[in-house]
Amino acid sequence: MRSSLLPPETPQSFLLAAEERYFDAAELLTRGRTTGAIDLAGFVVEMLLKHAAFRLRGAGPGTAVGPSFGPAMKWATELIRTIDPERKHSLWFWAQFVRRTRVLDQEALVVAVEVIMPVQRVSLRGARRAPRHHDELRARLVDEWRNQGTVEPRPDIVEETDDTGATVHIYVIWDDWGALGQQERSAIIMDAYEEAQGQQRALGVAVAMGLTRAEGQRMGVSGG
Repeated sequence: MRSSLLPPETPQSFLLAAEERYFDAAELLTRGRTTGAIDLAGFVVEMLLKHAAFRLRGAGPGTAVGPSFGPAMKWATELIRTIDPERKHSLWFWAQFVRRTRVLDQEALVVAVEVIMPVQRVSLRGARRAPRHHDELRARLVDEWRNQGTVEPRPDIVEETDDTGATVHIYVIWDDWGALGQQERSAIIMDAYEEAQGQQRALGVAVAMGLTRAEGQRMGVSGG
């Protein structure tokens, strides 16, 4: 399993590690390996909480925070005596660490939880290059959202909404995903959704997952 979390530990490295493991977890989930997926999802949450914790305490994105773990945990343990930090891996400990820091500083959480989006490859000319196959899939998804889809096989698109009716989760069930990984599928879905529905609506999407029909069946996701 790969990870960008290499010494020195920095807030930015926490985010990079969270992004990589998020997509690793998604891959395991589509293969029906739920235990491994849950384990990696916990790692993602841990990295995001640590990023928020050290950014709130003034660390810059590239600041080495390894030497700060001891003092930070000692400070927090004195305030939160009922929580065992579990050698700095407790999600509950770091969640309370962030909450107490915000309360003591009397300020809003300025380090927002960032939506984990795929890393985009950029050419020297500044334009992102995508394989032609990706462009074809994106264009077909745009047509589907615009009710203009005609090319078979057509995908089943499942959108889950919040209480306001805004789309927050998108699942695209489509055997044309073939051997593409979750990160590539997610990027294609988000690019297509933004083109078809606009940037403002796309910013509200928290999960975009592409599944083959077999993967959808294993996860209990169906387009009906």
